[in-house]
Amino acid sequence: LVVAHLSDGKVRAGYAEFSLGVPLVSREQLHEDPLINAILQRLQLPVEGEGWRFHNESPLTHIDKDVNAIDINNGAGDADRGMPVVSSYEGKVIHVDKDGYGFVVLEHSADITINGSTQKIIWWTGYMHMENITVEVSQDPSEPTIVEIGQQIGDVGKIGIDGSTSHLHYVVYMGPRFSNADIHSVDLYQWATVNGLRYGT
Repeated sequence: LVVAHLSDGKVRAGYAEFSLGVPLVSREQLHEDPLINAILQRLQLPVEGEGWRFHNESPLTHIDKDVNAIDINNGAGDADRGMPVVSSYEGKVIHVDKDGYGFVVLEHSADITINGSTQKIIWWTGYMHMENITVEVSQDPSEPTIVEIGQQIGDVGKIGIDGSTSHLHYVVYMGPRFSNADIHSVDLYQWATVNGLRYGT
């Protein structure tokens, strides 16, 4: 189940279903839920890549907050190590972990109209295993660190990876607030495919 936080305090819910084997419709239909679809249409690829996998071999039975995360790679082995990672959308930096997992979380918002009703929607993107992270969380909550869409936030790396090759672990989170108990990840299968990434490579 995924939920989105609305500016009026309401919560919209919908089911994030895996779409493996479902024919790709179009760039205009990246998810069956219109709200999630509208968000995914705004996101650009965070790194130049050629292939992707679900980050876990059995995503339907593996339960954690990143169950729908994808691992994006570009070339065999560590060929993509050091490639720039950019923000998928404009937003503010809310979490940076440079040592444990090379992890950055950005918070995004946009006015989205669904069925004639416009709401300010908030969501988050996560970027993991990065090296040379270039952003910091502001120490002043009134002046957060802002990044633009396409702005570099780090490099593809291997931070926190045990026995695997370099790649970018990428996830889109939704929920009423960014906390471990409240966030859920969004199915990115059709989004990754329509953006030119080949599944399983």
